[in-house]
Amino acid sequence: MDSAEAPVIRQAPGRGYWCAMQILWPAFLLAVVADGLLFALVHPEDISLVQEYLHGEPMAAYTVGFVALWILFAASSALTLLLAQNRMRDLAEQHVA
Repeated sequence: MDSAEAPVIRQAPGRGYWCAMQILWPAFLLAVVADGLLFALVHPEDISLVQEYLHGEPMAAYTVGFVALWILFAASSALTLLLAQNRMRDLAEQHVA
């Protein structure tokens, strides 16, 4: 093998990527379900904010609703992960001591 053709070694994603996926993926799945339920029960034309700010565009309402729900559920998942990590750290310190 030539030195010019050295193999490319890729590192596995770091802890930050792992935490981001633990937060964003469940939040995405919940946002899909919640958005479907929300707009199955309420038509975008019935919401005054949609009429006022989105000019009655249902697709814009679906998109904004989905993104808002995704952010809400991501914040919830992030808080859960933060609290779980702190609790696990506390338990590990108690076990060592």
